[in-house]
Formats: sequence, C-alpha cells, structure tokens
Amino acid sequence: MLAAALDGDLKALRRGTAMRTIYHASTRYHQPTRDYVATLSAEGWQFRTLDEPYTRLIIIDRKVAILPSSEDINNFATFIHDQSVVNFLMEEVFERNWSRALDFDGERTVPQQVVSRLRQTIVDLLLAGTNHRVIARRLGISERTLARHLAEMREDYNVDSLFQLGYVLGHSATNPPNIPKE
Repeated sequence: MLAAALDGDLKALRRGTAMRTIYHASTRYHQPTRDYVATLSAEGWQFRTLDEPYTRLIIIDRKVAILPSSEDINNFATFIHDQSVVNFLMEEVFERNWSRALDFDGERTVPQQVVSRLRQTIVDLLLAGTNHRVIARRLGISERTLARHLAEMREDYNVDSLFQLGYVLGHSATNPPNIPKE
C-alpha cells in the first residue's frame, strides 16, 4: 500500500504541498514504513511518532477534517467542513499530539525513549495478565517483535524465563526500592 502511494505523494511534495504525519511508535519497527518515511523525509515531508493512543485524523488545507467513522468496520470516514470544528481539531488535537510526538525520519535506530515507553507498556500489559497476541495487536507490532523485546528484557533483568521476568517485574512493582532521601 505504501509503495503504491509513494509516487503520488512525491508528486504532491514536489508541487509544494506541505505534509506532516503522526504514526504510532510501533511503525519504527516496520521496514516498509521506514523506507517510505525515509524517502518522503528527504523530500520535506515531516513525520513523528507518538506512543500513546490517538484517533486518526486528516486535515486538508485547514478546511476539511477527515475522521474515521464510528462504524470503521467498513472503512467509512466522516468529513467535517465546519471551520470552527476543523480549527479545533487542528489546534487542540493535531498540534498537541504533534508537540508530544518524536521526530521520525525512517532511521533504523529507535530512540531509547521510544523503547522505554514501549517496554513499560509491555510490562503493564503483562502484569495485567494480557496474552502475547493481544499485547502485540494493541501495540501494533508483530508477535515476533514482541518476543524480541521480551528476550531483551529477560537479558536486562538477568533472568532465564518469562515466568522469572514476571516475578521480578511484579515484585519490583509492589516493592519499589527503598532509596534514602537527602
């Protein structure tokens, strides 16, 4: 899908169109998306990633806003033409999300801040008893990428099994370290 859109997006940029896109942080692990972002970033499109839930939103020329319909099952969209609503969505929704998001230019290296937030979410979901398939789906990553994060976390905590990792994480969540105050 990205490859099919690339030519049209490049043409729009070369005509002088300014574009900014916010992706979920999990896209930093998706090679086709990284390639797409790297190509368009070089032409001036700005990308950022946000590691919190947000509603997809498209705003065209600050005149029309497009939101997914509540019946998104069939990929319906709602077009909003009311200028005060469009302004609100631009300033209070998109711009706030943009200011919290991290720059993304398609580089393979994932910033430590993104990894830390992603892993904290994994920990929270694991401690809540969420299974791997659901965790991966919620985070927008493959089960294989989730398994890699879990393996690296086991290494970081110097444990051999997921059970041990859960114990260590659960224990540290209920018994935070006693750090003396100065």
